[in-house]
Amino acid sequence: MGLDTVELIIAIENYFQIAIPDAEAEKIYTLRDMARVVARHLQITTEHTGLQEQLLQQVAGGIRSSVLTDREIALTDLVSTYLSPGATASWSIFTQQLLLQVPVPEIAPAGNRFSDRLKRAFRSSPTYDWATITIEQFIAVMAACNSRVLIDPKNISSTYEIYVIVASITVEQTGVDPYETGPDKSFTDDLGIE
Repeated sequence: MGLDTVELIIAIENYFQIAIPDAEAEKIYTLRDMARVVARHLQITTEHTGLQEQLLQQVAGGIRSSVLTDREIALTDLVSTYLSPGATASWSIFTQQLLLQVPVPEIAPAGNRFSDRLKRAFRSSPTYDWATITIEQFIAVMAACNSRVLIDPKNISSTYEIYVIVASITVEQTGVDPYETGPDKSFTDDLGIE
């Protein structure tokens, strides 16, 4: 465990007011692992509350208004089907209607030039592909970026809310792009946290 990992664990412990023993901390590899450990300490077993559904309704409403579609929006849909950060007018309408912080994703450069591959190798370019991000992943990123507004720390009621807060603290503490996070992302291998 490197110093960055220790600082991240301390920030998570402080937020949730728990103490994670070193032996348990050494077995935490992914954001999901961290959320499960926190949930055990808080004795929370409920997987979902209305947060994800609430955000789905908001996102669906924003999409319908900004791109003028009446299509049913599902968690498994690709967000790129409806929204492109490059389409500034519709992106702007969408974000204004949500009244939440919506991080603008980086779009990986097209092509296979050596300089593009080098940037990705040193993580100065995103390792995610906007075209593959689902509405469910998009909502989780939005929830993480707005966790302090959306989740009452004294009234956490689900493992989903815990995961969202863990992702939020990870982004705040390490500066990783929020779209790089995900339940199965490894702190060290995927996010580069030592």
